[in-house]
Formats: sequence, C-alpha cells, structure tokens
Amino acid sequence: MNMNKIMLMLNIKSMNALPVMERWLLRTHAPETVSRVGPWLTRYQSYRAVPPPPEMHKDAEAYGYYNWRITELWTGESALPQSGILPQEFFPEYAGILGLPTDVADAETWRNDSRQSARCMVPARPTNDFKGDQIPVFDYPSILRWVTMSKLPPGVSADAADDWFVNTHAPELLEHRDLKRLVSWRVIPTGRSWDWYRVTEHWFEDFDGWRRATIENPPNFTRPDWAAHESYPFFAPYADFCSTFVLETPTNCFLPPYGDYVPSV
Repeated sequence: MNMNKIMLMLNIKSMNALPVMERWLLRTHAPETVSRVGPWLTRYQSYRAVPPPPEMHKDAEAYGYYNWRITELWTGESALPQSGILPQEFFPEYAGILGLPTDVADAETWRNDSRQSARCMVPARPTNDFKGDQIPVFDYPSILRWVTMSKLPPGVSADAADDWFVNTHAPELLEHRDLKRLVSWRVIPTGRSWDWYRVTEHWFEDFDGWRRATIENPPNFTRPDWAAHESYPFFAPYADFCSTFVLETPTNCFLPPYGDYVPSV
C-alpha cells in the first residue's frame, strides 16, 4: 500500500493569537479530526515552530519564515474522504488569524505574500535522500530541521526543475559542512491553486549552523534560468517559498490520542 502524508505549514499573523490557537487545536480541532478521518490515518502529528534567536529573525523572514506549526496527516489513501462527514468547527476569527482570504469562494486559493496556510501531499518517505542516511538519529549531537516548501513559476514543469534541483542544487548544498542531513520530497500534484513543487529538510545542529550555511558563507549556488527570484533560494519568499524550523520529534501526537489538552487549575 502506498503511504502518503498531507503536510500543512502554518503561520499566525500575531503571536498574540497563540494562546487561542493552541487551545482550539488541542481541545477542538485535533479531536474532531480524529473523529472524522481517524480510521483512514496511520499518524497525525504536529510540530511547534522553533523561533529563531531575535538577532536572526530578519534573516529567517528573508526565507519566508512561518511562525506556528507543521502538521502531518499520514494516510494510505490518495485523499482523505469527505463525503457524508459533517464540517468541522472554526471560530469567527480563525480565517483572519491564519491570513486566509475571505473574499473568494475557495478559502484555499493561494494569495502571494499572504502567509496563509501552505499545504501539500508528499510520499511518506523522501523522494531523494542526499545526505545523512547512514547516521543513526542519536548520533547527531542535536537536530534543528529547516523545512522549506517551494512552488514553481508558471510554465515551469516539475521534471525540468528536478534536473536543476537534483543534479545541480543539491550537490551545491552538500558542500557546506554545517549541513548534516538533506532529504527532499517531490509533491504529489492535486490540481489546486496552492500546489507546491518540493518539500525539503535541511538539518543543522543549531541556528548558528543554519546562518553560516545560508547567510554568512553559503556555497556558490547556480541560479536556474527559470528562477523568479534573483538570489538564493531563487523563489520569492511568501509567494512561492516558505520555511520554518522544528525539532526532531513532534510536539503533539494526536493519533493515538495522548491527551495533550490537560489544563491545570
């Protein structure tokens, strides 16, 4: 059986909304999701974003930094069933907090620079494993995962982009000693306006290693002819490129339910 995972990278417009969003996710949304589609899931897990140090926040923003969560739903189906299932509960301020457009019929329509939810479906295991597959996870001193999502400019095929990414870009990334692991997934097309091209994970030991590899002393990257952005990562941040930082393990595992919403009074 083929195993895929639906990935969502989420940003909230103000960290002032973090308490209400965390409460809604843990108390309402995750249990509802399990009750609706749990039988079709093998994993349902979520990672809280790790905020960069204050002195590196502007650096992260230049790479389309998303500040809240990555959520993954692992399923053996090509898409989760919806027919005959009642809609989920969303409170009135939800769309505004997540930057979702409210003036179109399809709330999933992608708007450049909106920082709305980025979502895609990928194979459960990476399409390309470029580095680190021979190292046991506990042999890493520490793990900071920089997760990126990229969208291709109009008229550029994924096959054409792969020639650059696999044969040119990935080998250049591997030149930097601070990069400890590199894996990438080619997105499974869904035909929606928010379709992405690739999800890639770059592992570093800490934010200093990330900054050295991307800001201070990056490799001499080759810009593809079709690039919409002049400089690395060659995709415009918040338009066709977004990223965030997470640790090696999920913050929450909702399936099986571990009871993450346990308020103390």
